[in-house]
Order: sequence, then structure tokens, then C-alpha cells
Amino acid sequence: MSAVKMCALCEAKKDFNFILFAGRKIFVINCHICCRPMAFTMDHHPKFTYEEREEVRYAFYKALRLQGHIDWKNKNIFDHANAHLR
Repeated sequence: MSAVKMCALCEAKKDFNFILFAGRKIFVINCHICCRPMAFTMDHHPKFTYEEREEVRYAFYKALRLQGHIDWKNKNIFDHANAHLR
């Protein structure tokens, strides 16, 4: 019997040392590839819903008080919708 490999972002949700923001539908962490804030959905689906996009904007601009533009394009991770603040 082989062990099922857990998704890297699902694993990141469990490590509170890396979480910058935890909302109702999204998490924000520092991306391990580019070291920029990255928001991603709690569930496996490739596109943000309207409500999730609003929560991403709230997390970046209001809760974390960050500046920059949101890059909504998935480049390396396709099982969770994700966005980077650039």
C-alpha cells in the first residue's frame, strides 16, 4: 500500500508559522519560490470565486496593509487558485 502524497499548499495550511493571514476561504503565505505574499484557496479548485477574490483583496490591502498589484495568473500551482502580490 502506497502513501498518498499531500498537496504542498494543504500541508502549508497546517503550519501556522508560515501563515500570514487565514480567512474564511483563503490563506496567505510567503511563496517559497518568489518570496512574495501568495493567497490561495482552502479547497482544490483552479479559479477564484468572486467572494474569494474579494477576500484576497481584503487580506493583502486591509488586513496585512501591503502595497502592490495582484497577479491573478496561476503559473506553477494548478490544484489551488492562487495569486501573488507583486
